[in-house]
Amino acid sequence: MAQPAANLGSPIVFARAVQAAREAGMDAVSLRELCGDESWPQRRRIWGGIMRAVRVDGFPIRVAQRYSVGEIGPLGMLAQVAPDLYSAFVRLNDHQRVLTGAEIGRIRDDEERGTTFLEHMAVEGNDLGARCRREMMLASALKFARDVSGVWIRPRGVYFSHAAPRDPREHEAFFDSEVHFDYGCDGLEFDRDTLAIPIPGADAGLSQLLIAHLRAIAGDPPAAAETLEGRVRHAICRRLGNQTLAMDALAQELGMSPRTLRRRLLEHRTSYHHILDGVRRELADELLRDADHKLSEVAFLLGFSDASAFHRAYVRWTGATPASRRDVL
Repeated sequence: MAQPAANLGSPIVFARAVQAAREAGMDAVSLRELCGDESWPQRRRIWGGIMRAVRVDGFPIRVAQRYSVGEIGPLGMLAQVAPDLYSAFVRLNDHQRVLTGAEIGRIRDDEERGTTFLEHMAVEGNDLGARCRREMMLASALKFARDVSGVWIRPRGVYFSHAAPRDPREHEAFFDSEVHFDYGCDGLEFDRDTLAIPIPGADAGLSQLLIAHLRAIAGDPPAAAETLEGRVRHAICRRLGNQTLAMDALAQELGMSPRTLRRRLLEHRTSYHHILDGVRRELADELLRDADHKLSEVAFLLGFSDASAFHRAYVRWTGATPASRRDVL
């Protein structure tokens, strides 16, 4: 069954794209016709379809301007409490690789020039959809830097591997820097002094907590999640403390209807809630071992609505309370 465009790939990103498309004049019927599955070619087709419909070269920039660092959950929180912008980008890059098993970017320092190049590698292809995604993601990275620092960050240069759009004025205004097209790769170049700007929300203690959480939820790399149960477990781990844990949303992420997911798990003599319970149970003791983790923080990181809900679940799992269990771990 085809899924609405707003639910494909990253639901939040597509929700932003759909809203921006409506404001640019795209009608609801055309938006509904842009359907597909979870594959990258389908998502790329949707981005291209929106671009052709709205006929606004600056559309990717408009989508990025809606970006909010709070949308990326613990990973975004980890970046927000980094000591400076350089550390924030390193954290985003390193922990995104841990969570996805894929390298989405590289950070290259040029000591002679005194610059750092943030190369984006996640989007391949040169069609309109791929170009739109690359532009949106680089613009989102810059908006992130501006938001977490509270400073109007200007890169030394902006580079895209594809040809220039007919009208690059929105790109130039947003990046506030020279924008290069037909370059060998895609990325942002910053002066080292720029990336040394401190982040007002820097917090070493919270950083350690979030790093431990991200390591805990990473689990096995996606390549190891070959069975359906493994895929569900990995999807749950990515969503803990970040996105909704509702089975409907997770089923869409896996490219199937909730009914199909329920039936296929039943064929394997398990269920979504059984797998969710197991993931939470396994991670609970890991988090409880660190006395710096308040019970309310552990509850949040495991995706519970509050500490009391976590308390009831933990007693059901172990027959002991989280507080008493912590004393013996």
